[in-house]
Amino acid sequence: MSTGADDPGLSGLSAGTYGVTATNNIGCVRSLEFQIVEPDPPFIELTADGAALAASQGFASYIWLLNGEPVDSTQEATFTATQSGDYSVLVTDASGCSFSSGSVSVVVSGISEAELGLTRLVVSPNPFTNALRIEMDAPRATTYRLRLMDTRGQTLYQWEEPVARGWRKDLELSQLPTGMYLLGISANGKELVRKVQKQ
Repeated sequence: MSTGADDPGLSGLSAGTYGVTATNNIGCVRSLEFQIVEPDPPFIELTADGAALAASQGFASYIWLLNGEPVDSTQEATFTATQSGDYSVLVTDASGCSFSSGSVSVVVSGISEAELGLTRLVVSPNPFTNALRIEMDAPRATTYRLRLMDTRGQTLYQWEEPVARGWRKDLELSQLPTGMYLLGISANGKELVRKVQKQ
């Protein structure tokens, strides 16, 4: 790979094979080929304690991402999630190299049915054995995203439904192992989460 430069020193080279040719003042020529390899990316530890997120310290800047889109540019190693979803962080080191972390799923609850635009929400039976019924009333027709998650916040099923008055859906879940699950219902950036138990 040739840069075309004739300076004795270069920096900021990308990975690849390079050659250098030097000529002294009496015309002697010496050539050398060498290879630059990309360093292994650093390990970025990402932890979640409820809605509180933390990434490895020591980087020059941090950009937090929700479902792959930037949501915060405070450049801090900690962040408090305000929406449910998959969070990751893009870090930049002192040399200007950027690296992405893996993602963690966060479920943010605590909102009411009214805040979600619902006048009625019934999830039954709870605990359930084979099927779970969801009933909702919305004064105005709204498309809601529904998802069933495990207790770590990992999405198992996800779909969208146009909901108005008298909406009802039966979910066949006999294939799920017994245990606790989370049912998330969201619209307009807000998500309500209910715990459901499979017997």
